[in-house]
Amino acid sequence: MGISSFKQVSIVTIGAEARKTLPAKAKAYGCSKLALVTDQGMVVLGIADEIKNSLEAEGFTVIVYDKVEPDPTDTSCEIAAKFVLDNEVDGIIGLGGGSSLDTAKAVKLLSNNPLPLNQYYRRSDYKKGLPLFLLPTTAGTGSEGSNYSVINDTVSGNKLSLFVAADESICDPELTYKMPKSLTASTGVDALAHAAESLTSNKPNPHSHLLAERAIELIIKYLPIATENPTDAEARYNMMLAANFAGTAFSDTSTQLGHALGQSLSAKYHIAHGVTCSWFLPEAIRYSTRYKPDEVKIILKAMGVNFPKEASEEVLSQLVFNELMAFIKKLEFITPSQSGLSREQFVDIIDLVFTSGPIKFVPRIPTREEVAQMLGKIYDDFEALYL
Repeated sequence: MGISSFKQVSIVTIGAEARKTLPAKAKAYGCSKLALVTDQGMVVLGIADEIKNSLEAEGFTVIVYDKVEPDPTDTSCEIAAKFVLDNEVDGIIGLGGGSSLDTAKAVKLLSNNPLPLNQYYRRSDYKKGLPLFLLPTTAGTGSEGSNYSVINDTVSGNKLSLFVAADESICDPELTYKMPKSLTASTGVDALAHAAESLTSNKPNPHSHLLAERAIELIIKYLPIATENPTDAEARYNMMLAANFAGTAFSDTSTQLGHALGQSLSAKYHIAHGVTCSWFLPEAIRYSTRYKPDEVKIILKAMGVNFPKEASEEVLSQLVFNELMAFIKKLEFITPSQSGLSREQFVDIIDLVFTSGPIKFVPRIPTREEVAQMLGKIYDDFEALYL
């Protein structure tokens, strides 16, 4: 293997009740007035108040911004940043799923850099912002372990990435207990996609490979348990660990075809990201087999699938497709047509696909014609799968 490089993007603390370490961590960074960036779901569930009260009991002033939107846009992030700056805080907390964490990352960037936000996509030449602490309440996006913040760009209409990392991340599996079954499944498959696409990216990395392989093993074993028994402590812990491993893995390698397709569809039709991952992951990995057969063998091994040592690429590609489709079916995802999308709408994202970030990391970038054929086939495959 040739020369490669890797890094760990932030300090991660993981375990049951790890959220109780937040006050001490914030004090270590010299914080006294914190902005809690979250969404209405966290307010309704009482999780936002729990975090706020624990900090106030330790003498912190906490300002709550609870208007994070699903699939945040550059403009919604700017509104959140204005709120934070107007309140003159000295630290930021992101609490929630990927949308809240990504918004909090954007707020960190804007806390010490001028507007507009969309000038910073795919750049790292900006000033360091306020200390940022992330508390994920889903096990999927891996935002706490990655240096990406994925934002809906209102100019291009696509999802684009900022390069921002947390200073500290606190992964407390108890914060995921209240997730509904469908969200547990969709965020878990997002993590699976991160790991499998990281392994088959055109930017190989031994550190990421190791983390991605372990993430797949954990997800295959524990995601079905977590969806059926949401308070299973072992399953929730291991899913939180897997999501973090997968997020760390793709920070170095990027995701590839599945996310290029999924982010484009999600940006245009506002379908939940984890659901789009369920549709595109099997075909993306099947496509990658011709160019990354050894890595696909790692995926199959991590999934617990037996295959002949000298299996051809054709056999491997069909096998990994079948196994991923079977796993996804077991988790009871909806089909594209059940989401309200027609086949024509499903295929009509090609322009966005070729302006997405992950497309650059496909082992061989497909042609427009190949993508059109692929999208139609994926739509048909999912309709057939659920007959």
